[in-house]
Amino acid sequence: PQQQPVGHGALGAFLGAGYPEFARPYLEEAIRVWPENAKAHATLGRLHLDADRHVDAVRHLQRALQINPTAPDAWNDLGGVAMSRGEYTAAESHFEKALSINPDLPYVLANAGQAAMRLDKLPQAESLLRRALEIDPKDSDTTDRLGLLLARQGRHAEGKALFQRAIELDPKNASAINNIGVLYLETGQAQDARAAFE
Repeated sequence: PQQQPVGHGALGAFLGAGYPEFARPYLEEAIRVWPENAKAHATLGRLHLDADRHVDAVRHLQRALQINPTAPDAWNDLGGVAMSRGEYTAAESHFEKALSINPDLPYVLANAGQAAMRLDKLPQAESLLRRALEIDPKDSDTTDRLGLLLARQGRHAEGKALFQRAIELDPKNASAINNIGVLYLETGQAQDARAAFE
């Protein structure tokens, strides 16, 4: 039987409760006891990414992928580091690698769509974002991103409908609220814009 990582119960409790920094010592101990623990490296890499410690994130994510090169989440998180650094071509490559392993991960499709937007590959971005929403139609952030992509191309009615849908899915989605307000301003609907920003 496979061994459980050291401190697995406490680790899960800290991560589940939203206290990732408390999980860090458990992950470090798991790696000390079992250096080939790809999942612990990947999870620690994700914690470093979330805390904007990119050098440490890359070190652990690359180690995870040396141990298990077929871990799509580690490739996705490497793409996240690259996005944070403005390295959109590298990010796109990492997301593509993740999708070559599992083409049906909606969050990776959405991230790849975001990278394609940054690289001005708009048809590809649209296709990726739409595919992500086919798999997870209740993702407010991806709905908002697709709306932004379409609005920037002058497809205002489609963009507006998607912003409204994103807000229906998550009434606190600040990006979608801002985007629909900006769209109203750009299309001369000042009263609607004012209502959106209130």
